Amino acid sequence: VEELPPEGRARRVERLSRALEYLGDRVTPNVLRESEAARLAAPAARLSGLPPDQEEDSRARADQLYALAGDRAIGFPMQQTLYGEALAAYQRVKDAPTADLLQRRGRCQLELRQFDGAQIDLTAASRLAPGDPQLMFGRARAAWGKGDGESARTILAASLACASTPEGVGLLCTMLRDMRQKGQADQALAEAQRWTGQLTAGTGPLLALEAELLEERGRLGEALPVYLRGVDAGGGPLAAGGAARVARQMASQGPAELKAAA
Repeated sequence: VEELPPEGRARRVERLSRALEYLGDRVTPNVLRESEAARLAAPAARLSGLPPDQEEDSRARADQLYALAGDRAIGFPMQQTLYGEALAAYQRVKDAPTADLLQRRGRCQLELRQFDGAQIDLTAASRLAPGDPQLMFGRARAAWGKGDGESARTILAASLACASTPEGVGLLCTMLRDMRQKGQADQALAEAQRWTGQLTAGTGPLLALEAELLEERGRLGEALPVYLRGVDAGGGPLAAGGAARVARQMASQGPAELKAAA
């Protein structure tokens, strides 16, 4: 139960509780339900300590709502609710907008999939803080959400040139997978190889994608070392599973391939 993701956890806990009751256990279900009720009540308890929702307190309240919304443990529906409340509070702030305020407002709109508003606020923030990689990343997300792939790739490239962040690399992988789905797999592979040669951190997922593209073309001898580099760079199960899969394929092809796989 403790390892379940927040999304759908309450439903699964209830199913487990009913199954245990069916088997004659009357104690464990009560413990599970009480624990789940306490977990669901935690965000409400934390919200009760927020400043009153008054105009003069909007910034303080918005900042705390924004911080609470960033906690994935509370689950997606609650996150959406809090981002909406934070955005409303930020929009009531009467002070001259700062880059930080505009960035937070833009982030709220990104999470709520309000890409037009996010693009406006993040572009305005970039004028106040030019060269900020997080603002550029946000603008790339907004452009991608609006369907403007060319602008998104250009802005993301500028962001990654300043700082290689996990979020930026993740968006890059999403763009490359989109290229592959549109029949541009060769171009996606070339782009992945170019970026893995340029970025200095957080390249695990990108290396795993590069290896996946090589594997799809039957270039197993090239794919395996790239998968292994991805494992070392934090590519997680995708890289590790790909390395094991390719090694098995190479081992099944004969002694020479087996030696290379080993």
